[in-house]
Amino acid sequence: MRIQLDSFHVAIAGAEFQSSTTIGTVGAYVVVVASVIPDRVLGLTSCYLGDVGGAIAASHLRLGPERAEQVTAQVLPPAPHVEQHARACLLDHAAELQQAIAELTGKEVLVDIPARALERAARAWRPPHN
Repeated sequence: MRIQLDSFHVAIAGAEFQSSTTIGTVGAYVVVVASVIPDRVLGLTSCYLGDVGGAIAASHLRLGPERAEQVTAQVLPPAPHVEQHARACLLDHAAELQQAIAELTGKEVLVDIPARALERAARAWRPPHN
């Protein structure tokens, strides 16, 4: 399942930029979040692999101008509740997006997630029913 989320509020050095974010699932244990900022030729795709109640492996592919690509990986603590799994992934993705933009531009960056996007993120992933 793939869901288009409300755009993140992105500001770089105080200037607002349009963004587009989707969240989707691949099977029962994978969540993928992708964001692009077309006017700055920036993008981030994050993949989260984790079992319900377990730690989450996260990998991030940063895309930028002039082939500025970078892949990073880390392990996140488990989400406190099953319904918060996709939200935890979305929050991590937004933090990674903020850091990536700041590193690529060298400017102060704000990335804010609309409340509705957090609500919709929970619909993208549901654990399998027994």
